Amino acid sequence: MLGHVQTDMGDLASDAFGLEFAPITIDQCTRDTAEIIEKSTKQDHSGKFFDRTIDSIYLW
Repeated sequence: MLGHVQTDMGDLASDAFGLEFAPITIDQCTRDTAEIIEKSTKQDHSGKFFDRTIDSIYLW
């Protein structure tokens, strides 16, 4: 459910998972995104995919 944000589309998709609403608020999502932008460097983070935090990097 990572990345499942409480937007109109996210809450609509929640029905498929049996949830009342998406687990991540818009405020939390924007804070997490801002933190990634502030902490990232071109050398260490360019071209990589992240979870909700910069500490979780996924290989493509």
